[in-house]
This record gives sequence, C-alpha cells and structure tokens, in this order.
Amino acid sequence: MSAFTNMVAAITITGFGLLGCDSGPKLTDEQKRGKQIYEGLCDKCHELIPPTRFTDQVWTAASNKYGTKLKLTRDEVSLLADYLTRANDSESKD
Repeated sequence: MSAFTNMVAAITITGFGLLGCDSGPKLTDEQKRGKQIYEGLCDKCHELIPPTRFTDQVWTAASNKYGTKLKLTRDEVSLLADYLTRANDSESKD
C-alpha cells in the first residue's frame, strides 16, 4: 500500500469510529423510556424544549403537572422527570 492509501484508510476508519460517538449523556434504559415519552407526547402541543433550558426543579414540577393532564401513570411521570433532569446540565436557568 502507498502512504496515500494508508492515510485514506486511517481517516476512513477514524471517521467511522467517530460516527458512533455520542456527546450527550449516557442514558439508562429507564431514561431512554422517559426520552421516548418526552419526544412522543410533549411535541403534540408545543415544540420540544431543550432539557438544558430549565432546572431540575422546574422539570420535575412540569412533569408532574403535565403528566396529570396527559393521564400518565406515576411510573411514566417518574421516567419523564428522570430523563429531563438527567439530560439537563448544571448551568440551566429558570
């Protein structure tokens, strides 16, 4: 192989490896279910709000309020709140 071919192969392999990288937080199976609830229901009434927009306290209160309106089970509300607070960062504002 030529040096050029080796370089192209290295770039290609590195590029494919980077495609699998996720810069977001690693989610548990429960948090993934919470994300599914969030993405599947919340955008029915409004655009999805980035989880980093609000504090954990605000997300927990919103999950409880809208979970009741949507007739979610307690477990579903808990999954939703868990996802939003996990996906949130410490730099959030009210």
